Amino acid sequence: MYKTLSIIIPTYNMETLLPRCLDSLLIKENLDKLEVWVVNDGSKDRSSEIAHQYEAKYPGIFNVIDKPNGNYGSCINAALPKCTGKYVKILDSDDYFLTDNFAGMVCKMQEVDVDLFLSNVKSFGTIERTDNVPRTASGEVLPITGFKAKYLAMHQIAYRTELLKNIGYKQTEGISYTDTEWDYFPMFHVQNFYYMNEVVYMYFNGRAGQTMAPDVIARNTSQFETIMRRMLNHYDSFDKSSLKPEMLTYLDFRNWAICSHLYRGYVMLNPSKANFRKVKAIDDDIRTSNHTLYNSIGELSTTFLGIKYKHINLIRKESYTVLLALVKINNSVKNFIRHFCSR
Repeated sequence: MYKTLSIIIPTYNMETLLPRCLDSLLIKENLDKLEVWVVNDGSKDRSSEIAHQYEAKYPGIFNVIDKPNGNYGSCINAALPKCTGKYVKILDSDDYFLTDNFAGMVCKMQEVDVDLFLSNVKSFGTIERTDNVPRTASGEVLPITGFKAKYLAMHQIAYRTELLKNIGYKQTEGISYTDTEWDYFPMFHVQNFYYMNEVVYMYFNGRAGQTMAPDVIARNTSQFETIMRRMLNHYDSFDKSSLKPEMLTYLDFRNWAICSHLYRGYVMLNPSKANFRKVKAIDDDIRTSNHTLYNSIGELSTTFLGIKYKHINLIRKESYTVLLALVKINNSVKNFIRHFCSR
């Protein structure tokens, strides 16, 4: 049976939310055009059992891969070689699709042939917002010169499966945040795209222990560094003469965004002189390899008691004592306000 879309669902200890995720895929028409790979990453709860129940009830649609824990990227790497769909998309097991809009997406995917298929994502939980693809025409196949967005989230993206396999795409294993790689490395090779201006993906934020929680980022900032270095090394070594200006704009901003996450993690969330020196060393490396990126990072700022200051300049001047005092006072004020408002 020809499959239109392969969906990879990395799963770790999600027994309470996994049924909602999987139920959202049960479209009334074209269900047989789906191929779902639930990758159980060494869960210690009933995640595997639940996934196998769907596999038994919907044979040929749901498939389960049980593997030892290897973190997010290892789940993508385990499933991608098995994907046979025309397109492939990732769905996190604590999120879900809007079923009716998802059904419409599958229908449209049968009609169009592109490297990149885009849709919208709606965040809910602590923060509620909808992210579309700004300044980009919808409802038609366009060359990459029609791509105007500076930022995409993993949740908005489906790729032509053949493209990923042709470039030997693999994600870094053993660490979190590798969804950043999904919206970066394949984009170097995208030639055309289609944008469906509808919300398909529902992203649940604010869950306890979620990787994007500030306390988790503070503990795992070194993982951002691993991904950032891989991204910048690839950018530096790639023959960018083959890239259209629109894609260069997108990739440059993605580089800036991962650097800002990294600097925020080391400077604002986990301030210490040792971490400031680490950021200085990273910053010096960037200055040597990509002066444009270095200059744009220099514009990073934070607000202290209502006044913006460029904390990166203090790093570059090695004014660590001043920066440490400012960050600690700033964080203390924010914590006090947060505690006062929660009473």
